[in-house]
Amino acid sequence: MTPRADHVEFSGRVASGYGAIADGYGSTDCNGHGTHVAGTIGGSTTGVAKSTRLVPIRVLNCRGSGAMSNVIAGINWAIADHAAGAPAVANLSLGGSFSSSLNTAIANAVADGITVVVAAGNNNSLACNYSPASAPSAITVGATTSIDARASYSNYGSCLDIFAPGSSITSAYFTSSTALRSLSGTSMASPHVAGAAALLLEADPTMSPSAVTAKLLTYATPDVVSSPGVGSVNLFLYTKSAWLAPTPIAPSTPRDLAAVAGNGSAALSWLAPTTDNGSSVTDYLVEYSSNSGSTWSTFSDGVSTTTSATVTGLTNATTYSFRVKAVSSAGTSDASNVVTTTPGIPGEPTSLRPTALNQSVRLNWTAPTLNGGSAITDYVVEYTTDVSAGYSVFDDGVSTSTTSSVTGLTNGTSYFFRIKAVNNIGTGQPSGVASAAPWAIVEPSAPLDVRVTNIELNKISLSWTAPVSDGGSSVSDYLIEYSSNAGVAWSIFADPTSTIRSTTVTGLINATSYIFRVSAINISGTGAASIATTAVSPGIPSAPCCVNDISVGPRRVAIQWGAPTFNGGSELTNYIIEYSTNNGSTWTTWDGNTGVVGCVCANVARTVSPLEDGVPHIFRVRAKNAIGTGEPSEPSEAYTPWTPVAPGAPRLVVATARTGQVDLDWEEPTTDGGAPITDYMIQYSVNSGAAWTTLADGVSSSTFSIIRSLTTGVSHIFRVAAINEVGTGVWSTQSSPVTTISAMVNDPFSGAIALTNSTGYLTSSTLTASREAGEPNHGGYAPSASIWYKWVATETGTLVLTTSGSDFDTILGAYTGASVNALTTIAVNDDATGETGLWSRVSIAVNAGTTYFAAVDGYSGKKGATRFNWTFTPAPTPQVPDAP
Repeated sequence: MTPRADHVEFSGRVASGYGAIADGYGSTDCNGHGTHVAGTIGGSTTGVAKSTRLVPIRVLNCRGSGAMSNVIAGINWAIADHAAGAPAVANLSLGGSFSSSLNTAIANAVADGITVVVAAGNNNSLACNYSPASAPSAITVGATTSIDARASYSNYGSCLDIFAPGSSITSAYFTSSTALRSLSGTSMASPHVAGAAALLLEADPTMSPSAVTAKLLTYATPDVVSSPGVGSVNLFLYTKSAWLAPTPIAPSTPRDLAAVAGNGSAALSWLAPTTDNGSSVTDYLVEYSSNSGSTWSTFSDGVSTTTSATVTGLTNATTYSFRVKAVSSAGTSDASNVVTTTPGIPGEPTSLRPTALNQSVRLNWTAPTLNGGSAITDYVVEYTTDVSAGYSVFDDGVSTSTTSSVTGLTNGTSYFFRIKAVNNIGTGQPSGVASAAPWAIVEPSAPLDVRVTNIELNKISLSWTAPVSDGGSSVSDYLIEYSSNAGVAWSIFADPTSTIRSTTVTGLINATSYIFRVSAINISGTGAASIATTAVSPGIPSAPCCVNDISVGPRRVAIQWGAPTFNGGSELTNYIIEYSTNNGSTWTTWDGNTGVVGCVCANVARTVSPLEDGVPHIFRVRAKNAIGTGEPSEPSEAYTPWTPVAPGAPRLVVATARTGQVDLDWEEPTTDGGAPITDYMIQYSVNSGAAWTTLADGVSSSTFSIIRSLTTGVSHIFRVAAINEVGTGVWSTQSSPVTTISAMVNDPFSGAIALTNSTGYLTSSTLTASREAGEPNHGGYAPSASIWYKWVATETGTLVLTTSGSDFDTILGAYTGASVNALTTIAVNDDATGETGLWSRVSIAVNAGTTYFAAVDGYSGKKGATRFNWTFTPAPTPQVPDAP
């Protein structure tokens, strides 16, 4: 927020602030965005908090962009500037990619007592993906239209706290001290909430940031924003000059009630309500029912805000329902979710998992969450082939183990199983049903996903996944086979017996193509072989990956690819790049440099040229080492080189008149025509485009130009064309007309402005000032851009001169004399003691009848806006002494 300080909306309420951009503007608005935002916060007619004091912090450049580090620096300045305990609100109408550092800086500001309000962002996306919108400690504001619908550009989601108006908002603008303008964005919504926060702090300056946030959300109007976006709150900002207390509302319902049965009891736990609606919870009512909720009884546990209770005096083996309500001074909430449990007996086991074996099924399960208040002493295992005919109990003795093998079953028959837990009160409910069919042991199925994991000299490493079926008996070994003739004949690799699903096959011949397959072995024999791997060669690199384009231009295509997964056991020497113009029927080898010796590169890129314009090309790449050349990569997509043309038209040409100059800013064309832009041609017209004059500004690809030496007081329009190797492109749309402003009268010594009255100040600028021949040094520094003032002394006294309020590092000198090359130095100063902002101060004794001159310049050539202050104190009138 960097308002134009002299705007009528602010009535002298703009304090000195902070500027993070070293461009000479300090905290002064040179874009318009900051003045508009400040007007919504505290404008006398357009603002929410019409009497608030505004402190500008400028962190973006004149084009509205900047670095995240500058934003953080601005926040840190605000923390340092903030007096302990003073009410303060910071508004951040800006946004960028997610930044934990920025979010931490905001948290530090809130911890310092500053309420921070931020814009949600204009991406029509999740606000949580951006900063500062994702900052948990900030109030994140989405934008609405005039019909209370979420604006199409506004971000949304769980990081939003509130909505406020953001479309077609009229507020102050920086183009003049009375200018107004209508803008849209979440940047316009955020200051509405910041202004409301300022009103709250005006009413109660002791409120903390969390209290301000709570008040804003409590007073907000719910459920009036249409289409707020997935996960968004539906709260719309409400402000009133006298804040009204809301009607008391009972708490929301307690959440996630859970019950654990005990011996004649049930232990309950729950989560507090999501909101107490402004009245603290003072008690919880615990209710229970033994008739499925037909009637409810209240358990007498006294008054407590603890979110747990143990209900006693229950009858074992009886099923009870439970619910909880929250109580506050505003009333009693609705009941929580209802849960049931049976005291005394265990709950049901869970996660029953059968494994079919030969004439048996092995069962595993998880013990019940609830043991009924006494230890589990046994599990009952039941099975059947027909659920409707009932279950039989399998006699596995008494055991608390959560595994059992049911034997004596018939292979090929489907069985159904369930488990019950037993304690000293009784037997609990059965688990869920699981089924399995025992079967005879056979050979394992084929291993899966056999893949090459490394290629080295004379050896290949493999890995694979276990077979889907072990045939009813555990796999005891794997058989590894390889072939050098595409599978016509297979050789067995002699490795030790192992169930590890990886191996390294050694003794292979370098540069020979091999395929591999694996079979699993169990007690029944060797199973089917896996699918063979693709062919690989020991010592030879594997194929590179993922050939794609970086850029396509005239007679060239720049491609990149990933290095091969395996280098074959020796360093890569180079790549072979091939291209085809007939969809791979034939390939041409590019003869350019593809060497990579000494480069351990994950990705490699080359620009292939010369190619034929207008013809589609596909590319593939092979890797090469000292042993040989590997297989080619998969072909790329087709890319078509093309002949460049002149660039498109530059966009958004904006001219801004300043004293003695015009700042011209534009955006680059949407297309450079296929060749880099090397220059821009600038033309101006003083007759509405009837004739144009070309500006001689040298060669530059910058999209910003400062134009001087124009005729002052005349309306100018501008247009820009981009230039590349082909030629000059089409002209941009012409700028809006601007009238050039004359240089300052007090730039030369002869134009020194006379100071009147005994005290006052004058504002000006040294941006277009110069130095004169013979001008003296000011405080030991050579003159660079000075402006002059004079004091014609009509009486004797003391004259104090300062540059306090200027936005750059100033130098101040006081002189007497009649010409600039014959001055006598009276006093000089660079940085005055007690002044902030590197301002200057001199105090001189003046004599009636003498004219004194003062020069304001910049340290080390610095320039900017100036404020020249003076105070004259007459010498005391001599008094006639009293008679002795």
